[in-house]
Amino acid sequence: MFPALIAKGISQEFHPSKPVLSNVDLTVHPGQIHAVVGQSGAGKSVLADILGGVARPTSGTMHLQGQLTVLRNELEAVGKTVRYVKQFWDRHSRMTVADALQLEAIPRKFGLVDSHALNERARGQLSMFGLNEVDPKSKVCELSAGKQKLLQIAAILSKPTTLLVLDDPAAALNAAETDVLYEKLSQLQYASTGVVYLTQRAEEALEVGDQISVLRDGRLIATHDPESVFAPQITGEMIGVDTSREPIRPPRAAWPEVALRVEGVSVEHCVYGLSIKVRRGEVLGLFGLQYAGQSETVRAIGGLEPRTDGEIFLKASGQPSRIKTPEEAFVNGLGLITEPYGRQPGVVDSDPSSLAGRPLRGLNAENPQKSAIAKCLKSGCSSLLFDNPTRGLNVACRLELYRAIQDIADLGTSVVAASTNVDELVQVSDRIAVMVDGRIVKTFERSAFSAEKILAIAKSRK
Repeated sequence: MFPALIAKGISQEFHPSKPVLSNVDLTVHPGQIHAVVGQSGAGKSVLADILGGVARPTSGTMHLQGQLTVLRNELEAVGKTVRYVKQFWDRHSRMTVADALQLEAIPRKFGLVDSHALNERARGQLSMFGLNEVDPKSKVCELSAGKQKLLQIAAILSKPTTLLVLDDPAAALNAAETDVLYEKLSQLQYASTGVVYLTQRAEEALEVGDQISVLRDGRLIATHDPESVFAPQITGEMIGVDTSREPIRPPRAAWPEVALRVEGVSVEHCVYGLSIKVRRGEVLGLFGLQYAGQSETVRAIGGLEPRTDGEIFLKASGQPSRIKTPEEAFVNGLGLITEPYGRQPGVVDSDPSSLAGRPLRGLNAENPQKSAIAKCLKSGCSSLLFDNPTRGLNVACRLELYRAIQDIADLGTSVVAASTNVDELVQVSDRIAVMVDGRIVKTFERSAFSAEKILAIAKSRK
């Protein structure tokens, strides 16, 4: 049998001096799961878009089942039985679950859609993915993020598939939902479907992959047999640094006074009565899977997301701050640095190499977070909020930002960092609060940090 996919020399350039992908080769055989692992910003989603027909490469060729193929759009990819499960889906869709399944050969009665037969067929498809309790007549937006992701996969796999491209599919799934996904992938192997499984976790790649390729800064670093490689080696290849040689940072002694207090903050359909306290010089990490509410939390505190309830207290004040916009937050000493590049309205290009008489490591001229952080600190912000601080940054900029956040805290500034990347929060935080479905379910002190345990809590929701 011909390979399901042979991709040769795939490159993508949005700017000639900074290619997103550079000469990536990838082969996927029928019934094989080829895991592609890399950190955020490594180029995985761009590669997925190319394989799924969403984007066209600057150069390179693709052979599907032995035939040279040019995919000009998603429709052509579907025509070639290439199915693409994107990382992000329209989670606010008002479409019904039955309609979202996109079932073929919709039953009709007297020329009209037979709703009863359609819903019964949808129930059968849902039960195959452990979604027996989901009503086919309910709206997609009423489902949890994990159930929405399984619904998306169910819709894709209800049709013939030669090549399946999955972009970080388990990021929004809990443990039980992940087991369902893995079971369906094992069934695809018997159906001779080739699978490209993109993830940012080495352990996940080892668990699911028959072959593992490591992507770093748009380049293919290595391809491994999972039986002959271990997670630390893959992680080292992902970031280009031997992390075992990094010195272990001792617990930081934060100031006793509270710099930021949040009481009962809620965001519609996302966050429910959340409360936190952050001391001066402390870094609090908010970790959760996709759509767990951590990003909405910091955006609501920083005035970018409307709050339906809750109060924000700054600098041990007994009076809540009236913050409804990022500009009002900034005036009150609260800086919000959003993904992907931390650009703030009215940011000026400042040199943050020395602030308050203290050196600040990293944040060189190549780092797009530079001016936003510098503006906040030079304006005397007592607290900084980061939303997925390293998403879209290359390895060098990520490592610089990790060091900079630690130095910012050493200056006495409180930091709240929301992220879906547990490893980066373990590296920079003093405490990590785990969010599930818009609520904090457990908080870890630095002495008890374990990426595996923290991730397990995030995936353990029902």
